[in-house]
Amino acid sequence: MKTMFRYLAALAIPALSIVQAQPAHAWTAHIDCEGGPAGSHVLQGGPNTFTNSFQNTLYSAAQAFTGKQSCQMGIAQGTDGWGTWGGTYTFPTHLGVGSQLWFRLSLYVPQGFNYTGSPLLKFMRVHTASPANSNMGYLDFYITPPTGTIWDTALKLDVSVPYEFYYENNPVVRGLGLRPLNNIAFGQWETYEVYYNLDTVSKNAGGKGEIRIWKNNHLLADLTEQITLGDATTYAEAFFLFTYWNGNAPATQSLYVDDITVTSDTPTNRDANGFPFIGAPLRGPMPNPPTAVAAQ
Repeated sequence: MKTMFRYLAALAIPALSIVQAQPAHAWTAHIDCEGGPAGSHVLQGGPNTFTNSFQNTLYSAAQAFTGKQSCQMGIAQGTDGWGTWGGTYTFPTHLGVGSQLWFRLSLYVPQGFNYTGSPLLKFMRVHTASPANSNMGYLDFYITPPTGTIWDTALKLDVSVPYEFYYENNPVVRGLGLRPLNNIAFGQWETYEVYYNLDTVSKNAGGKGEIRIWKNNHLLADLTEQITLGDATTYAEAFFLFTYWNGNAPATQSLYVDDITVTSDTPTNRDANGFPFIGAPLRGPMPNPPTAVAAQ
């Protein structure tokens, strides 16, 4: 399992040994959980690991998507998980206007895991910052509670969906996926991938700002009405996996992640629509592809 990433002003850039040389300053990092014995804390700052792996992020042989291990991520009931739940990866270069970013991971959620957050559970996020290192907001991919609705700003409707996207610098909320088709499937590996074209102007408005999100290699959303950077000086600089449980965790529990790839280099794979994506082998029975894709 390849895992989690987080922004702290004091964190150092990860070792260059993680990064494979790519043309024109592009880079690729593949983070796995094969670097230490099962039960030990996931190493930080070296090859095939995180910039910062939180306290309860451990190597585990209980589950594996690829290789022999994954990263087990745990949280204690009644806590927000900061410093214990998940981890972060700081990019080797700042990604500004004109940059693209893909990141993919595989997730195993055990039977009985309670992922209810209040109001939402932080999942895969990208931190954006200013040259003065001020917070410019997160590009947020959330998991919604298993019941209830959210307000979709573009549709101007309450929708019952398993996921949500929101950029804190541009308050447009989009629901993602269909219930029950795209709900988290307990007890099996699933793969999630997100793509950002970074721009201060959305594709719909004549710029390049765009977000695509896949689950199990099927496109859930192609969002073209959103900016992805607050202004021309803003840049994306780190990836966060979990790291904070909104409203505190309802139980003491763990899940597993594996096979994390983060890249600014255009992948050679193409999805069914012809879009570049990292893609992944699938494991076990997977739900059928969605019958509708969120777009704007």
